[in-house]
Amino acid sequence: MPTPSWSEVEALKSVIAKAIRAAAGSKIHREVWDDLLLEGKIAAYKALENHDPSKMDKETWVYQAVVKHIKRVLNQYLPAGKSLFEVPEENWLVFPKSHDKSSHSPLAIAVLLSLAPPLERLYVLHELLGWEKPPRYCKTRLKKRWENCQWVRLLTGSARNRDERLKLLRELCQNAQHGDEKEREIAGFALVVVSGNELSEEEIALVKLAAQTLVHSPDPIHQFAGLWIFCQLSPEAWDEKWIDLLDVNTLGAVLESRYAKPKECHCVSPLCLHFYPDNPQRSPPDQVAGAVLEAMRRYAQILSEHPQWNARWRGRLMAKALGLYLRNSQSSVSNFVTSSGRSAKLLESIALARFDPKQGLEHATEWLPKASTLVERLWKALRSPDPLERSSALYAARGLAEDDRKILARMGLSDPLVFTRFSVLRTLGEEGDYEALMRELLLPHEHKRLLHRCILNTLARMDLERTLEIAKLVYLGEGKEAWREDTWMRHDAGYILLEGVFKAGRTELLEVFRQILAKEPHPSPFALLPAVQALL
Repeated sequence: MPTPSWSEVEALKSVIAKAIRAAAGSKIHREVWDDLLLEGKIAAYKALENHDPSKMDKETWVYQAVVKHIKRVLNQYLPAGKSLFEVPEENWLVFPKSHDKSSHSPLAIAVLLSLAPPLERLYVLHELLGWEKPPRYCKTRLKKRWENCQWVRLLTGSARNRDERLKLLRELCQNAQHGDEKEREIAGFALVVVSGNELSEEEIALVKLAAQTLVHSPDPIHQFAGLWIFCQLSPEAWDEKWIDLLDVNTLGAVLESRYAKPKECHCVSPLCLHFYPDNPQRSPPDQVAGAVLEAMRRYAQILSEHPQWNARWRGRLMAKALGLYLRNSQSSVSNFVTSSGRSAKLLESIALARFDPKQGLEHATEWLPKASTLVERLWKALRSPDPLERSSALYAARGLAEDDRKILARMGLSDPLVFTRFSVLRTLGEEGDYEALMRELLLPHEHKRLLHRCILNTLARMDLERTLEIAKLVYLGEGKEAWREDTWMRHDAGYILLEGVFKAGRTELLEVFRQILAKEPHPSPFALLPAVQALL
């Protein structure tokens, strides 16, 4: 049957009121009555959707449905004049009375918001961000929902004592280890919040075990949460197994971003660089640099014996990380440029090009095809059947004059492989071809998550004002279905918009953040984080 309109429900208001009184009695406090009336209207709307005229008339059908629904939800509403959250045994759901906007971290607020659908989220927004006071039923429904995940008390500061805290932490860790995909994500970010507090040895052991499980998940967002937990517990956390285990998104974050993240970046994660230039801020420990160097050589050996995509991606990532480390290192470049194999030389050129474009270009002359000029040699390399050679040539091209560099970079953008096109981003530079990169971002081909995320950040670095509009579409999940599903890209888009507010004075973008917080149906804490920071 046709979908009912809200006007049909309003026309049955007297029937709904009669049904409420039949179910709840005639003496109902005004505040509770308003809540029950809305409950009745929602029940009436659903009843009209399923109305079967052959069984009974519309008014009777709605009346019976409303009576049944009100009886079912009535026990959620306390007697008139009695505050819902002042009952001692339910006090765990109260946000502390001394609360102000700074008493909860942005991530804690993002996690709490992600635990509630839009209607119930209004209460959290009211309590933590000072939004308009919502109807009481928002509190009531949230209370019932959160009774099934009592670990939220770890975030609201309502755990009664150490034993209860430990019990709740075990429950949260179980969710992070054995929940469904969404539960593990939310629990992972909740553990990031918890790990920032002072923990006992037993609590640290529990959290580390959960973080290890998250890092072993194939989901990059789970891995990111796990890595963030380790960084909270120890800023220099490192495990050599990560090199082969992690998705390239999260591996890049732990190898590069935490050593290049500037103070200007608004993101609270130590693993996010966003669109800021990748200038090293501090040197990695020798253990990390040594492991990355050995991994690059190992992947080069694999490529020389049996080329495979995993080794190409990870080998290039090791080379890029080494190039970043060299910029802030006292050791000589000659300490690692020692290989004789072709694959190793290709990776070394990538590392050197990131360290110093001129040195990268000079090193590439050892393996570039023969031709009369250096540009022709690079042009020939871009025609090679080996994707790694084409990628290395694009990195080496950074040492050319601007005009020649841009010509070769545009050739790289037409490469059929995302692996090669990825090498173009830094080659174009901040003065690069904005329109060419935008075309790549908007192409109707399969969404390439890492490439498209990096393109969006590159566009923002080149021209923040021009990029705000596309960042708005990405953050709202509009334009492409793939954008809605890519939580990490939306996270980055949110911080581009946040920079637009703070740096460009585009305060109208705050409405985008309000829309996300109020209406996003199944939000990720990772995507909500920039919105929370914008409105704190």
